[in-house]
Amino acid sequence: MAISGKRIDPLAVLILGFVTCGIYHIFWCANRAREINTFIGRERISPTTAAVSACCLPVSAYALYVFGQSLSDMQRVVGLEAKDRSIFLMILGIFLPMVSAMIVQQELNRIWETRP
Repeated sequence: MAISGKRIDPLAVLILGFVTCGIYHIFWCANRAREINTFIGRERISPTTAAVSACCLPVSAYALYVFGQSLSDMQRVVGLEAKDRSIFLMILGIFLPMVSAMIVQQELNRIWETRP
């Protein structure tokens, strides 16, 4: 059964990530991984791996890729047009990880607003 996650202003994700020097980003990654896993019904990415991704570039690229794939699957479930942005999020995340997080949050908010 699909569940709803927490709606967060994407701009707040970006600003809090910078203001806290990335500490907020660690918690954000872990919490979004839990929400995505619960929605999908299986563990796509562990919250621990997602939290570590905020501190380690290779893990970050992997986590953002998985987040992108998961968003596409979630969009299909709620009847939205599925857009696979996994490569885009992964590459953007190498240079601007908090901007990638903002985009992921924006898509999650769309999903939570249209869930069945």
